Amino acid sequence: MGLHLRLDRRDCLTPHWDHTRLRSIPALMVVWSIILALSGAATAQTVAQPRMFRIGAPTVDSPTFAVAALVASGLSNPPGGRPCERGGSCGVPGMLAAAQALTGVADALDQVTRRQIDGVVLSAADAVRSYEASAGAQAALRTVGTLFVEELHLLVPASSQATRLGDLTDGEIAVGLAQGQPSSLLREMATALGFQTDLIRFVESDDAVATVADGRLPAALVLATWPQPWPGLVEGRLKLVPLSAAEAAKLIADRLYLVPRQLPVTLVEGGAMATTVGVPTQLFVPADSDLDLVFQITRSLWHPATLRLMFTGSAEARDARPQQALAGVRVPLHLGAQRWYRDAGLLASPAP
Repeated sequence: MGLHLRLDRRDCLTPHWDHTRLRSIPALMVVWSIILALSGAATAQTVAQPRMFRIGAPTVDSPTFAVAALVASGLSNPPGGRPCERGGSCGVPGMLAAAQALTGVADALDQVTRRQIDGVVLSAADAVRSYEASAGAQAALRTVGTLFVEELHLLVPASSQATRLGDLTDGEIAVGLAQGQPSSLLREMATALGFQTDLIRFVESDDAVATVADGRLPAALVLATWPQPWPGLVEGRLKLVPLSAAEAAKLIADRLYLVPRQLPVTLVEGGAMATTVGVPTQLFVPADSDLDLVFQITRSLWHPATLRLMFTGSAEARDARPQQALAGVRVPLHLGAQRWYRDAGLLASPAP
């Protein structure tokens, strides 16, 4: 919006007093006051400070941090930008979000509960353990939604005769540990599945896959979002061994944040499917976070523009979708997030 004035040149240059022109001075002063007011408002708008929203995630080189960075980009909509409907950001109006790398899970939980950061992206396994073990500040954690799910892969060479879990539990197995993953959970799951403690070999995830693809070990247990570009899988040198429905149900019964999943046994299109379980990674905020703010965060998180941005990322980021946002949620939803999911028809309204 602009304000345009057309002044006669004589209004500015006439050197003598003219009473007819003196009568116009108050009007000109009013107009000048309006110009100054509009100018001040524009200046104030220009220097308006965005609302910062810091999202913590453990280890900068992990898939979790990469997803947190994409989430921060999708939530950002600082002052002065074009509106969403005109091709601008569709994030939370006035917000500038940023991902912040932390030293680990304990650091992430500590900082979010002490409000040194505003949100945190964590494995549900870590968050649930902290929530259930703490009667203090960490029990005040609340969920916004599931961002992605990492499935349990029980991998064997394509030439292996193993077709079920029981064919493998008497032998060695490589358990792959990746940055940002709950390593204690993988240890527990390997033991719960029946593998002998003294035959479990803990290595990096990529190394675990490679040892099986090369035939150095008969099996590997890895947590990852499908599909991963593992050379052995892409080349057809690996296949998945399914869990039975009872084996998957037992794992879930003991760890209620786990979710049932179905994965292709190989990358061959139209092939058989394997039953397994998945571990959600979720966005959390403090329980006392503003209700309307968390509602806007949830709405922006699942906006089509944010989902398009996520689809440019890794397999983990591409797994983000509102239809599985409530998968494996055990730490209570924040009330602002609840409101958005109900409005979107993804969460039933409470009984009257």
